[in-house]
Amino acid sequence: MSPKRNSGFTLAELLVASTLLAVVMGGVYVAFSSSIRLWRIGEANLRTYQDARTAVAIMQRELQSMAPNASHLFEGDDNSLEFYAVVPPMDVESGGEARLLWIRYRLKADPDQRGKALVREERIVEGAIPPPPDDQAATAAPPVKLGPRRTFELASGVVDLEFEYCWVPIVRRREHDDEEEGGDEDGASDAQFVIEDRLRAGDGVPQAVRLALMLDDPNADGEETAFRTAVTFRGPTTPLIVDEEDAL
Repeated sequence: MSPKRNSGFTLAELLVASTLLAVVMGGVYVAFSSSIRLWRIGEANLRTYQDARTAVAIMQRELQSMAPNASHLFEGDDNSLEFYAVVPPMDVESGGEARLLWIRYRLKADPDQRGKALVREERIVEGAIPPPPDDQAATAAPPVKLGPRRTFELASGVVDLEFEYCWVPIVRRREHDDEEEGGDEDGASDAQFVIEDRLRAGDGVPQAVRLALMLDDPNADGEETAFRTAVTFRGPTTPLIVDEEDAL
């Protein structure tokens, strides 16, 4: 009888098998890790874009709900805006019914994210809205009694927030000589939009406001994604009277 042979693997075979297994498992781990990282980046981008769309929709809705008796308190510049509107507060402790609120949109530094954060501030109006002063140049409207300030972050990764205030001017014509056609009556005509980047208290309500929210695109170095909209006011607006020579 032939001697009985012991079955098994040699040390060299174990080393080769272990090396191959380590290479295969390493490749699987790298592929799985990359997939998870890309999925998280995509989910974060989607959430950021959804937040931006929601923020723009909220701004649009609240601007269209602006209180008509507070139009003289509507003011802002190229990257912030404050006004009074009748909308439900975001602070759930204040209830869900519509209230007269002071609202301001602005940007703030966001140390945890790239770019800035868009925030919305609100305060419940606890007193009457004062009427506009008779002499805008001499006196200012008395302060409005407001409740505590509540701040809510609506979007992160914001590069810039831009507001433009659009007026449809009414051009005031000069009196014409009797020799000119049309007689000596004053006239008025519409002109192109007048775009301003600042709106002071007392200027009134323009015919429209254009806003743009720019976000940093993490998938493209140096690229931005812009969400733009324009709000046309439903209620009465403030006319902008300009002389004919200024409109030319």
